[in-house]
Amino acid sequence: MFQKIIIVLLMSTLVAAAAHASAVTLSQSALMSLDYDHSSEALTAQVIEKRLSGNGVEFDIYFQGNGGADSQMFFGSSVFGGAGSLVFADFSAYDAFQMDVALLKVGGYDNPQAESFELWFSPMVYDSISYKFFNAELLSTAVGNNTATASMDIGLLSAGNRVHGDWIFEIGYEIHMDDPTAWPTEGVILSLLISPTEGADQIIPEPISLSFLIMGGLCLIAVRRK
Repeated sequence: MFQKIIIVLLMSTLVAAAAHASAVTLSQSALMSLDYDHSSEALTAQVIEKRLSGNGVEFDIYFQGNGGADSQMFFGSSVFGGAGSLVFADFSAYDAFQMDVALLKVGGYDNPQAESFELWFSPMVYDSISYKFFNAELLSTAVGNNTATASMDIGLLSAGNRVHGDWIFEIGYEIHMDDPTAWPTEGVILSLLISPTEGADQIIPEPISLSFLIMGGLCLIAVRRK
């Protein structure tokens, strides 16, 4: 009997470890729901079009130049703007946030491989304290280097409601040029294909409004503080 109890406890421990040692990704519908960028005087790059492609979404991104403000973009679902379809997601049960990405083309170049444009890509999360977007993957127009599975360590999240990672204020991705001076000064449009990572749990947009989410979240905090 004692041996059976030990075996059950060991199996439970292994199952719990396996359940936690897992990844989460954005479903195709979640990727399509991303609608907020930080285009401003600080950052000018922006998504100008998105469309379904295979099991993922293709994003056309316009970099207005190659200066500091033109070389980086954050794009996601956020409490700060847009529909906010993915905000307040709970990542606390996962180890990694992952996406598959491919750099498809750089507009205006028939042979972009000859230019070897390089771009860093990472899943991005704002946990109410700071933006997390590491580790980033380097994509290149060079043959064989244009695809990657980017993974962010959930352990980086430093804030939450009850535990770290259970209260996400913004979720999406971050990109920035590796060497901005190697990119066109006059600006360029590039296309990225982002897809759910196979085997990872997929986040699905919730069919409720951002205002309802915020009200519910504030009520939950108020109840827990009593």
